[in-house]
Amino acid sequence: MTSQTIFGILPDGRTVHSVTVSNDILKAELITWGAVLRDLRFTGVDPPLVLGLNSLDDYRQHSPNFGSTVGRVANRIFGGSFELDGQTYALDCNEPDGPNCLHGGKNGTSTALWHIEELRDDAVTMTMTDTAGNAGFPGDVKIRAEFSLQGASLCVRYESTTNAATPANIAHHAYFNLGGGVDIRDHHVQISADTCLEIGNQSGASLRRISVEGTDYDFRQSAEVGPRIQRTGGFDNNYCLSNERQTMRPVASLTAPNGLTMDMASTEPGLQLYTADKLNCSVPGLQERHYGANAGICFETQNWPDAVNQPDFPDAILRPDQKLVQETHFTFRKD
Repeated sequence: MTSQTIFGILPDGRTVHSVTVSNDILKAELITWGAVLRDLRFTGVDPPLVLGLNSLDDYRQHSPNFGSTVGRVANRIFGGSFELDGQTYALDCNEPDGPNCLHGGKNGTSTALWHIEELRDDAVTMTMTDTAGNAGFPGDVKIRAEFSLQGASLCVRYESTTNAATPANIAHHAYFNLGGGVDIRDHHVQISADTCLEIGNQSGASLRRISVEGTDYDFRQSAEVGPRIQRTGGFDNNYCLSNERQTMRPVASLTAPNGLTMDMASTEPGLQLYTADKLNCSVPGLQERHYGANAGICFETQNWPDAVNQPDFPDAILRPDQKLVQETHFTFRKD
């Protein structure tokens, strides 16, 4: 079944809608501001599976991309600039800790008002256009986001086209907590990657691909994440799943002590593991919960960070004769 309501009104008078889609296993609520996944429920499990907020004002003022669709370039472009076809582009540097363009700048896709193209009982499709010049990027990028429920799977599919060559990389930024506890330290994580990127400083100068063998970054076998957060100080690292986009294949899993597991499959070459170590949201979230450090964990399937400036990284450029398709499935099971 499906429903649509008004979630809030933007300062310029535009209306933000909330839509709910469901089947016998899953129910998802999304809002048209930022194409945000606000709530996700699994039948027979009481707590929400994602972190979400209670009002549009809370999202606009306090959300660190809870459930957002981030872009036009997810993750970081270090130094806030890139060269494309002989021209240098300066970008909006919006990351507090470094001169970087993060998730497409301060007015990226995660703060845009999306439009509902199609609404069905088990799916919603939203669209928006990120216009040329926004954050300094060239070209208009039209993005189509489809969120569908297929059995026990939440399927997220992004399609992007452009009228001029530009970097493009759209990602889903849900914070997951499958157990309903104050944090996710008791969850187990598995990631199918032999290497990850080590960021030596906020400028990205020592962005290196390193082997996970023998380190706390090795999640090839499922492992409890809490002790590794304690030893490393937390994770905000790209895992190198492949050197280019692939057909859909398994990439990761997350398991809570209550026996609920989320298996992830994706087309994407990278997965940013983010454990939200400094999270301290000043307004209550779903079920009036406080979101503090490690309250949720992100699995951002996407291209590798700063790929536009790294010739050995997967191709980051979208051209007018191409369509960029990025798809990830989150499938839930209860043991």
